[in-house]
This record gives sequence, structure tokens and C-alpha cells, in this order.
Amino acid sequence: MSRSFRLTIGLLLIFGICPAVWAQTIKKSACSGWIAVESVPVDGAAVTLDGKDTGLQTPATLKNVPCGTHTISVSKLLYVGGKKKLKVSNQEVVKARLALKPNFASVEITTRPVGAHLVLDGKSMGDSPLKIQQLEAGQHEVKASFPDHQDVVRKFVVKKGKRLILKIRMKASFGKVVIKAKPESEASVFVDGDELGSTPLTLKRVLAGTHTIEVTKDMYRPYKTKIKVVRGKTTIIVAKLKPNYGTLFLSSKPSGALVTVDGRQRGKTPLSLRVKAGQHKIAFQTGTAAYGKVEKKVKVVLGKKIKLAVRLPVRTGSLMIDTVPFAAKIELDGKLRGTAPLSLKKIPVGVHVIVARGKGQESLTGRIEVLEGKTAVAEINLADPDKSVYSSGGKPSASRRPDSATVAKATSKSAPAKEKKPDSSSDFEPMTKSSSKKTTGPKTETKPVKETSQPKSSKTKKISKAVPPPERKDLHTPPVTVAAGRPMSTWRLLAWVSTGTAGATAVTSIILFAVGASKQSEADDAWANAESATDPGRKQRFIDLSKDLDEQAAGMSTGGWVMAGLTLAAGGAALYFFLTELETETQAALQFNPLPGGGWVGIGGRF
Repeated sequence: MSRSFRLTIGLLLIFGICPAVWAQTIKKSACSGWIAVESVPVDGAAVTLDGKDTGLQTPATLKNVPCGTHTISVSKLLYVGGKKKLKVSNQEVVKARLALKPNFASVEITTRPVGAHLVLDGKSMGDSPLKIQQLEAGQHEVKASFPDHQDVVRKFVVKKGKRLILKIRMKASFGKVVIKAKPESEASVFVDGDELGSTPLTLKRVLAGTHTIEVTKDMYRPYKTKIKVVRGKTTIIVAKLKPNYGTLFLSSKPSGALVTVDGRQRGKTPLSLRVKAGQHKIAFQTGTAAYGKVEKKVKVVLGKKIKLAVRLPVRTGSLMIDTVPFAAKIELDGKLRGTAPLSLKKIPVGVHVIVARGKGQESLTGRIEVLEGKTAVAEINLADPDKSVYSSGGKPSASRRPDSATVAKATSKSAPAKEKKPDSSSDFEPMTKSSSKKTTGPKTETKPVKETSQPKSSKTKKISKAVPPPERKDLHTPPVTVAAGRPMSTWRLLAWVSTGTAGATAVTSIILFAVGASKQSEADDAWANAESATDPGRKQRFIDLSKDLDEQAAGMSTGGWVMAGLTLAAGGAALYFFLTELETETQAALQFNPLPGGGWVGIGGRF
């Protein structure tokens, strides 16, 4: 290592170590001391040294305070702080005891009415009454608020050490409102959107100011107004309600129908209703199955009276009645309807009473149920009721055979006709026999009745030559498994003839129109050939052909229109005969007649 390098290292060590040693020596020789600070009568005061906050609170010790004169002070909320000058000596402790003077007083705040909300110097303090034990001396501000009263703001000064009682009287800020409605009462009242009751209504405490009053009642237009309530004053409102309804007068045949308006039951006819103006759906319905339901849409006009009368449709079915022997008189519900065989239409649904009366036979009475859209069938055997077949539209079933005692009672002079209990499996309640003539003894046999149920025809004669005629007693008892064909009335026969005529003329009309159209097309082609022909003779032939075809087409078209007119006439006649067919007509125009053994013997006609 060279000498110069060693010299350099030595100098660096000298100059680097010496300043630190010098600083330590100077520091050890600097003048400083301590200051112990206390505050009375309370601790916790902030300590300030020469105007700078030390971050310490009493009691506190300030260390390494430079020697010399310093100003120490303490401060605390609600107190007046103390200040003091003192001299610090080297390595000595200086004590400073500083006094804090109270700077507050107790305050009590009350309000009338009690319970007002208090805000002190911008800070919510709760409801009155309010007691504050220590409130800093000086000027303060309190605000009191209470519903339906005017807010009160009060400024006050607190003097240290002096108790303060502050009383605040608040003025009411409401008035009275009386609301009535005409011409109707019990209308709903809304104040600023809140429902408060119904008229007549008295509101004793309504906040002063502007409010919106609305009065509503069903069937009337809403009444709406704005009012200004004055403190301590009474405001009276009379809401004049304008009608928003029309009047419906509802009646029905039969009366007593239940009325439903827009799905809500309103009563039974005859009925008078107030209904809100507009479109409504009204339904009429009885409690019985015999009548259908009627629904109507009605537009109710404001202030108008509307009368609505409806006829409830009768739910009907059909009834076919045949008897053995033939041509017995038939009474239905006490009304003579004709002689069997009989076809009755538009019979109200429900149970009906049938009475069959034959010459030389005892009358037979019973009940049968007619179903809607169904054909009930009663095949009545006056000679032997047990062989009768009855059906309400479903599977037919025969009545049970009465015992001999029942038959004897029914034919006895002294015993009245006794109704037989119905068979639970049958749609028909078995009929009871009743005597139509006086008898002279207990004998129950009756004389044979001349057979009239089989009208003669040419077909019947042919069969009678090949087959021996049955015994006469069998003619009184047609087979129960074969029902007589449904008779066709003269009116119905004319209806079907008219229908066939209408169909034939319609087809003829279509054919004539089609042929006419074809002829017209050929005429047009001939005319086109005539225009294109250059030879005069050829051209004339095409012209003549075109004219001839035109005439044929015109004739066909005229015939088609004539047939179309006949079609309409025949169709109208058919519709008329169908709609006007008499329910009680008994003169059969066409009849399919069965043999006692079950074979069909032919067609009999009578006009």
C-alpha cells in the first residue's frame, strides 16, 4: 500500500468521526429542562407551549424544554383557560398549576303543547321538555316543531353560572273543514289523496294551507276542488254530485228470472236498476231446467231510461206416442192432443202426464220425462200395460207387470185407480189402469175390441194369402220389440216434395247455364273466324253461325233464370211447410205399418 493512499484514508477518518464527536459534546453541554403542567379544578385540558399545541392534556410533563422564558396555557370546553409565563433552567423541573374557570350554565326548555321537537344550534335534541346541565355560555338558537302548529325559532343567551328556563308557546296552524254531498250522502271523502271518511264529514284539525278535496260515490261523477284552510277558521264544502248512470227497467217471461249484470247478481224480474253509463252484459236465468238462459248486451246512456223485456226460451224435446189398440185418444198434461200414433214437437223438458183413452178399453195414466233435443217414445198397450215400452230418449225399457191384486183394484167399481210405483230402471213411470165404464160385478174380463191398428193395403193382402192369419187375441198385443214407424204428416210430405222440386230445378238451372255458356263461347269463336276470313262467302257463313249460336245461348240463359226462379219458389215453399207444420195434426199422409209378427207390410196413405 502506498504512502499517499494511507494518508488519504487517515484524513477521511479524521473528518468523518470528529463532527459526530463534536455534536455529541455540544448536545451534552446544551441547556434544557422540564415543565410539569396541571389544571384545576378539572383535568383533561389541552396544553399549549408558546402558542403551539403540544398534543398533551393535563396533567402532563413537557421534557427537553430549552432554557429560557416560555408561555404555557391550558384550555377546555365549557371553561375559560389559564395562561402563565415561566423560566426554564438547565436540568431543572418547573411546575405550572393553571386554573380553569367555568363558562357554562344549566338550561331547561319547555313547550306548549308538550312534545315539540327541538333543534339546538342545528343539532336535533329530541322532544320537549329538555334539560341541559352544562350549556356553554354565549348566544344560542333553538327551533321547536309540532304537527298542525307553526314552527317557533327562539334565540337566547346563556350566562356562565346562571340557570336558564326557556318557555316556548306554539300557535296552532289548523282550521276546521265541513264536507257535505248532494243529492246523495255516504260519499267517500279524500283529502290530498287520503280517504278520511264519508259525507257528511267534519274535520276539526286540518293543517292551514292549500288542500285538494275529492268526493266520490258509485254511479256519480267525482267531485274535485282545491281549498285554502285558514288557521282558526271553518271551511264548508258542498259537493254537488252529478249522476253518471242510466235506469234499466227489466222484465221477463216468465217473471222471477234472476238478473246478473256484469257477473254480479242484482235481483229478480221485474226489476228497476241504476247502472253506470256504458256497455254492460245482462243475463236472465230461471232456477228451473224448463227455460234456457238469455244474455243481452246493453249500452246504458247517461240519464236515460231503458226498458228491456225478454222471453226466456223454452227448452224442448219431442214426444212420439203410439197405442194398442190403434187410434186411442191422447191427453198430455190435461189437454187433448189427438189420436195415436202421434208425433208432438216442441214439448217443454220435464215430466209430463199422459192419459191414453181407447174405445172399449180402460184409460191408462202415467208420467214420462222429455229431455232437451231428445225424442221421448211412449208405446202404450191398453190391453196389457206390462207390454208397453217407454223411453225418454235413451235405451227403452218395459214397465213391470202389475200383480193381480193391483189389476183387480183398478177394475173394481168400489176401489179407485191405484198408481203403480215406477220402475227405477225405466225413464217412464208405469201407468195405472182406471175404469172408463161401470161394471156390474167382480168379473175382470173385457170384451174384445175390433182391431183397427193395421190399415189394409195391397201388400197386406198378398201376404195374407201365403201366411195363415194369426188368432184374434194376438192382434191386441203388438210385439214389444218392434216399434211403429214415425208417421209423416201431410204438411211434412208437402215440405219434402217442395224440397225435391227445388233440388231438381236447381240442377236443371245449373245445366242450362253451363250449356248456354258453352254456346256463347262457340258463338264468340265463330265471330272471330268471320273477322279473320278473307273469302266473302266463308265470312258470311261464320257470321250466320255466330248469330244462331248467340240465339241458342240466350235461350239457354233464359231457361236457366226461369229454373232458378222456380228453385227459389220451391225452396221457400219447403221452408214454409217445415216451419208451419202443425204439432197436433193426426191425419197421417204416409205410415209404415208393422205386422204383429214383426214384418213390415207396406205403406199406407191417407189424405
